[in-house]
Amino acid sequence: MTREEFSAYAQKVFYHHNKVANGVIVTARFLHDDQWSASAPLVRAENAMAAACQPLNDAVSARIGGRNLRFFEKRQLLNTVPACEAATETTAMRLSTAL
Repeated sequence: MTREEFSAYAQKVFYHHNKVANGVIVTARFLHDDQWSASAPLVRAENAMAAACQPLNDAVSARIGGRNLRFFEKRQLLNTVPACEAATETTAMRLSTAL
């Protein structure tokens, strides 16, 4: 994958992650307490997604703020973007069955 292709892929994952995260926020308003407990599948999936996507969110924030990413940060994204994508897909699946 070229640098440009990876950049487009990371952007696609970032936008999808934010769409799913927003969906969780909206859906949470309609869930019963037992559906929003720490052991609920959607909550566990959302927590895993937040952790997996944090490095991507940090990288995007840095770029928006005008800071160039260090070599290690760029290299880390090679692993964290696919992990973010996988966690986002799991959360999207849980979200679709939450109500």
